[in-house]
Amino acid sequence: MVEDRLLFSRLKRGDADALRRIYEKYRHDLLGLAVTLSNDRAAAEDAVHDAFVSFVQFSPRLRLRTSLRSYLLSAVANRVRSLNQVSARRAAPPDATDDAAEPPAPDYAALRRERTMLIEQAMAQLPYDQREAIILHLQSGMRFREIANCQNVSINTILSRYRYGLEKLRSLLAVKHLKEIRYNEQPPAGIFDRPGDAVVVKQEVDCLVDPDSGLVADGMTQEEACLTIVKQTGQALIDVDQATLCKLDLFFRLYPPSIWDQIRKMKEAGQWASEFAITGAPYREGDLWYVPVEIRSKASQSETQNAMIKFYHLEGKTLCFIIGSKEKGVVD
Repeated sequence: MVEDRLLFSRLKRGDADALRRIYEKYRHDLLGLAVTLSNDRAAAEDAVHDAFVSFVQFSPRLRLRTSLRSYLLSAVANRVRSLNQVSARRAAPPDATDDAAEPPAPDYAALRRERTMLIEQAMAQLPYDQREAIILHLQSGMRFREIANCQNVSINTILSRYRYGLEKLRSLLAVKHLKEIRYNEQPPAGIFDRPGDAVVVKQEVDCLVDPDSGLVADGMTQEEACLTIVKQTGQALIDVDQATLCKLDLFFRLYPPSIWDQIRKMKEAGQWASEFAITGAPYREGDLWYVPVEIRSKASQSETQNAMIKFYHLEGKTLCFIIGSKEKGVVD
């Protein structure tokens, strides 16, 4: 934002009023983030204080690579991470709950009232990296690329932390409910109803989409965009261009480094894809588009697929991504 750039420029020249305005503007966001990450109000206040002290000390020679808000959020998250590491060295973790113990009779009304508390408890059990990615993206509204830049890691690393964190949360919350409901006991009507304020994501793959990747389809017809993204992905597949594949095809974002190493070895051995051809016109089914393709290797092996493409409108742009194939399904 222009205002933030002006305030930061004034701060670099030693303007105390600029610091006050920056603090007043973002202190609630920063404290909320710190409390969520640390589960400790006093530690959260210390983290925000320390982050601002460091910010002021280094501001004269600091060059922002992202927005001021994103920088401050990441600074607070890093400070909480450091405080958590110190606390972990000072205190042993609490004893695990005895899973074999007989659970008390469930109070379903209390369970519904305590939904938020259960989510907070589940969040606290996530590895810090995963909890941080989820909170910075969902609560603080940072884009995946901003988080990656501030943490000095790849966007694929942030996407993996985010995805694995959501999967762990789902698992923890599911286990919690299963433990609360006894065998052969009929739960009361409505306990699993979706809350009225719930945000519905039609497909889990939508969680992997970010506005800084995909193919910008502005100025193209959807058929043209489908052909373009498939052609570019096909060439990247042959070249094992990891950056382009992860940008255009969400499937490849899920690959760990070990899989990429195997792919490169296959290419060196002549066992990887060597030809890629579009074999039919794009066609639409519902909100998804498909493009028939054929992939061949030097060993004369051939595979036919219908690449699955979805369009999104993000930050004023029309973007499309390959999200799977008709034969293998969506990324899940």
